[in-house]
Amino acid sequence: MDSSKKKMARIRKVALRQTTQQKLKAKKQRVLNKKRNRENSALKYSKQRRSYNFPSVQQVEAKSLVYYDIGAWQEPVFPFNQPENQVYLKKYVGIDPRFESNQTNGKYVIYNCAAYDENTTKKLYFSSGERKEIPGLNASLLDYTNLHFFCPSNINNTTDVQCKKLSDIIEEQGGEIDILKIDAHGSEMPILRNIEKYLKHITAIDIESWCLKWYKDHELFDVVHEFLISRKFLLSRFIQKWDGTEFGLDDQIYAIELLYINQHADTDKSNLVKQLYEVKDDSAIEAKTEVENIINLMEKKNNV
Repeated sequence: MDSSKKKMARIRKVALRQTTQQKLKAKKQRVLNKKRNRENSALKYSKQRRSYNFPSVQQVEAKSLVYYDIGAWQEPVFPFNQPENQVYLKKYVGIDPRFESNQTNGKYVIYNCAAYDENTTKKLYFSSGERKEIPGLNASLLDYTNLHFFCPSNINNTTDVQCKKLSDIIEEQGGEIDILKIDAHGSEMPILRNIEKYLKHITAIDIESWCLKWYKDHELFDVVHEFLISRKFLLSRFIQKWDGTEFGLDDQIYAIELLYINQHADTDKSNLVKQLYEVKDDSAIEAKTEVENIINLMEKKNNV
């Protein structure tokens, strides 16, 4: 009987050892898989880096604007995606860490970095993987990995990018800025605060802002709106909005794009901006109504 018990004890010991070895092997494999995933993510990110498609147009010297595009795409966005409007560009400065390199081509200047409120290196969070890229969540300096309910398999990718003060870039380019377009995925307020001394010289700000808490530690649209209004920028046009229907969030508006015009701006430049952005007599009233409704919805959500 004792011999039988010893035999069973040996069998259990061997089984336990085998189980432990299997667990260790599985753990090593998981670590290896994570390493491979990070390497694959970095490779996918590197393949996403792009060159800028420089338009070939002449400019109208009598009416020309210096345009800064934060979160630039492969080519100018509205209103300068229209060939007839590109003639009004005196200079275009595009800033995005996903560009291949710094580039200059005539009046087009491209910075391969992220605009921010300090010169530093930060992690860029970006979505990749098998699932289609998520509109509005492709890349951000702010962590949105808490959106596990949203897309758990492809939002944990990061890469280090250089950040540069927007104020430093403006100084490098001669200190002139007429239109500021911001598509910074949660970093709107750090950028705006960094260029406080330039705000009075800016004719218009075209800004995308967030109504829902997508990112960690970022300030929502109501803060952005109050900041600009307090700096004498008038809400002039509601450009577009995005809701969460496709993500199972009903019809909640999660981001909006608005145009603000400096009420103390040069009249000729202000009128040119209104022309380019197709601002009509009732645009400001429509925009104000939309904004009031959105802020009310945000307040109700925060009070729940």
